[in-house]
Amino acid sequence: MATAYNIVSSRVAHLLNSLAGATNSAADTNYLVAPLTSTQLDDPRYPRSAIWDAILDAEVQVIKAIVMTKNHPERQGFLTLSANVANGTALGTIVNRFSGPFDSIVDATDNTQVLAPAPLEEVREIVAQTALYTLSYYLYALDGMVLFHTRTNVKIRGPVVARADYTAFTGSANMSCPDVYVDAIVAGALSMLFGKEGNEAQLAQYFAGRFREAIDDIKQGAREIVPITVPTAGF
Repeated sequence: MATAYNIVSSRVAHLLNSLAGATNSAADTNYLVAPLTSTQLDDPRYPRSAIWDAILDAEVQVIKAIVMTKNHPERQGFLTLSANVANGTALGTIVNRFSGPFDSIVDATDNTQVLAPAPLEEVREIVAQTALYTLSYYLYALDGMVLFHTRTNVKIRGPVVARADYTAFTGSANMSCPDVYVDAIVAGALSMLFGKEGNEAQLAQYFAGRFREAIDDIKQGAREIVPITVPTAGF
């Protein structure tokens, strides 16, 4: 399940104390507007676009932590396929576009066929002796950054996460992250939005610390994040 960006932005605006409304009822009405517009916000330090950008920045950091963790249970949701890769191709440019370690190498025609690693000499022999090796072989070998394989073409499955791909809140669109990471994203956004002086500096530091802890947990493979509480004393 994923949470709508609108819910996250309303939570962030509420914790920034930037929702317009002189009464509880008026603030509640503004909180429920989806998506928030400048009409619902009355603090010029936190314009709507800044709130949205901070949420997206935090979400991308969470996603990058997920995809950099090879065995993270949510990693599969962020994988994509490369273009066709011929036998004997240097992988530098292809692998560099990934945001983390690649997941698998698959046949370009049938993506359900995953190639298995094999000794380089075995792969080269199968490719060179097609009259002798007449069956279908799904094997690959890496020689440094050069990929050798036994198929006509293959594709590499790996994660691609770029901030440029996360640009807009549209209506009730859902986050790309599962909803278990909402607290982490809210904390990350608040750490970027709170000021750097006075009490706000303490709040920025507090939420930055909670966000770092969440990112560290994700990098350890955590599927659940300890709920992040709002400080009530000492600020």
